[in-house]
Amino acid sequence: MHNIVLCMSRPTHIRFSLFSFAVPLVVVLSLFASNSYFVFATDSEKNIKPIISVDWLLKSKRENYLIIDVRDLKDYLQEHIENAIHIPIENTFNQKGDTTRIAPIYQVQTFLSAVGVNNSDYIIIYDNGDFKNAAHFFWLLETYNHKKVSVLGGGYPGWIKNKGPVTTEIKKRPTSKYIASISSHSIATKLTTRLAIENTNTLILDSRSHEEYSGLSSKARRKGHIPKSINIPWNENLVANEKNNSVKSTSDLETIYSSINKDKEVIAYCNRGKQSAVTYLIMRNMGYKVSIYDGGWLEWGNDPALPVINLVR
Repeated sequence: MHNIVLCMSRPTHIRFSLFSFAVPLVVVLSLFASNSYFVFATDSEKNIKPIISVDWLLKSKRENYLIIDVRDLKDYLQEHIENAIHIPIENTFNQKGDTTRIAPIYQVQTFLSAVGVNNSDYIIIYDNGDFKNAAHFFWLLETYNHKKVSVLGGGYPGWIKNKGPVTTEIKKRPTSKYIASISSHSIATKLTTRLAIENTNTLILDSRSHEEYSGLSSKARRKGHIPKSINIPWNENLVANEKNNSVKSTSDLETIYSSINKDKEVIAYCNRGKQSAVTYLIMRNMGYKVSIYDGGWLEWGNDPALPVINLVR
């Protein structure tokens, strides 16, 4: 029997995130079947920034990193950052169950092993510049306890703008044996989110649009938002440019999140997880303790047993 060491710095999430009914059973079973374990981050890992700049990567020894392109395959084949491998963003979603939910642990281990990802790799992810795909991949890797991962600010358009080297060569790595484990710090469930409504130490953040939050529109059967949640749409974190988005300045972001105490735990949600992943990435980069409610509004808004606030009634 292998020992399982749990990091107990955030007991509320550990108590429910791993074992509540909202987490697919196969994820829980796979945790024990994988012979994996939770480990504490080293000092060097703690110094890794969730968002790194194009300039930083240009000046670094890129052979020391595993660069992952999560754009459409046709874009990758046309041209990509030198030495980057391609992984489809849909791999981050459950492909054999509810396709709006995060990929289960066995699926993650399979597709990461197939392209040669190792647990020790420092991974840098980029997308087409809108941050949603790169942020979702970042969240998946952190949820499954990958210790060294960052997102390239500005994405591929930012790389091109700064004349970074590109290629059409397809990078292939030998297959690996990737071992994943679940980090309860990064993922919340229906149960933990429901309990958070009554928990003054936890804040729920709705990353959807103002229209969806208020109840004017919805992708679920019901309209509105989770009680006591605040609304900061995901795109308010970014400056929209002609070809790509860029993260707003530190001062602008501090103003946007000024009402949120960094001592609180934050649960972010949207519909499918991409928008809240941008919120997750930005808040992680700012030093917040944040997780994503995996079921999101598509689960909550379709469950009549759960409370909803509709501002337009």
